[in-house]
This record gives sequence, structure tokens and C-alpha cells, in this order.
Amino acid sequence: MQQIKSQQALTEKIASCTKCLEDKLSGNNKKRSVLVCGGTGCLANEAKDILLKLKEEIKKNGLDEQVDVNQVGCFGFCSQGPFVKVMPEDTLYRCVKVSDVEKIVKTDLVDKKIVEDLLYIDPKTGLKVAKQDEITFYKKQKRIALHGCSTIDPENIEEALGYDGFKG
Repeated sequence: MQQIKSQQALTEKIASCTKCLEDKLSGNNKKRSVLVCGGTGCLANEAKDILLKLKEEIKKNGLDEQVDVNQVGCFGFCSQGPFVKVMPEDTLYRCVKVSDVEKIVKTDLVDKKIVEDLLYIDPKTGLKVAKQDEITFYKKQKRIALHGCSTIDPENIEEALGYDGFKG
């Protein structure tokens, strides 16, 4: 990233980063995104291996031009991790194992169908829930300091800028 030398340049850079991040998450950039939890609990449960296997399977299936794979921050529901989220559909898979990766790529990324057995099951209703914001655990939460944690790559300063990071 170039050095930012003025408030005007910073404002323009933030606008550019915001647009890029919005396009990435909404699919407007003509690509789907697969987000893998990089929180400590998920990493301890093979999230890094899941990330590498996803990249391998996506390439093997000829999807590397249509699908980006990124590690993101903690999803905050560690007992249900490792998490994999597919965007722009916003489908959240939980308790993912390396052995589930081929199924996620084939079913979701190739056939565009949800992998039902990896969805969260609401303990009160017994219903499967595909979207993170529909899970009871998350519904009443308002993340402030960690608001982009499960959405952006914590090692990518441009994604942080695009998600209102570094505001003071």
C-alpha cells in the first residue's frame, strides 16, 4: 500500500477499500468468497488445514478464478468451530473438518446447494440455520471493537480500512 500523505488521500483510500470489501462480500466483483475462521479455537481444531485443503480443492475443480479463500478473525462461537462461511450467500458451516472440504466445494461451490449436515441446529426448535445472523447466539450481540472480526482478514490493512478500522 502506498504511503498516505493527506487527509484527502486517506478519505479516498478508505472509500476505495470500502467499495472493494463491499464488492467482495456481495459478489459484485463476480467472485464468491470463502471465509475460514482464524480464531485460536478454530486454529487448534485444524482451521489452517481446512483453509489449505479448500484452496487445493478449489484449484482442482477449476474454481480458482471464481472463488477467493481467506482466513478471517474469530466468529465468537468457539464451541461450534471451525467455521467456514460462503459469501455472498452468507452460508455458515460449523464444526467443519478437513474431511468435509471436498463436500463443501462439490455441493456448495460447484452445485450451488447448501451442505445441510454442516449447518447449525437451533437447540430450541431443532431447525437448521444457514445464516449467522439468524442464529440465536448472535442475534442479541452488537460487536463494537470486534465488529469485522469474522468478516475481514486481520492481516489485510485495506480490508480493515474498508470496514471502518483505524477510526479514532
